[in-house]
Amino acid sequence: MHRPSLLALLALLVTAGVAIAAGPAGATPAALAAPGGQERVAQSGDPADDPDGDATTDDAPLPGGDIIPQPNSGTEPEDAGDRGGALQLTVFVAMLAGVALIVTLVVRESRRARRAREGDGDQPSGAYSSHAG
Repeated sequence: MHRPSLLALLALLVTAGVAIAAGPAGATPAALAAPGGQERVAQSGDPADDPDGDATTDDAPLPGGDIIPQPNSGTEPEDAGDRGGALQLTVFVAMLAGVALIVTLVVRESRRARRAREGDGDQPSGAYSSHAG
């Protein structure tokens, strides 16, 4: 088989797998089969009182449960591993140092290769030399 036909077959198989995994259009995850063969639905209250029409969700807001916390509403770190503690800051500084080291090594190697290419015609001694020696 040619490569384009293999890719088309793979795309068809992936599409069919997604369509099968999605299930029927009207199916809801809240409908659970009871042992007696009847369907039962998980509800948190009277369906008439449900503003979004989805009985599987709890519509009562949590106290102080904002997604975005208010400024200065957190607590000071007490342990090194707490959020904003010394251990977390040390890991952040170590990551920055690692990125800086990688950038420094890449710049140094590229300057060496450029000097060797433009220099007296010597072959670069780096691992990425395009000249066969």
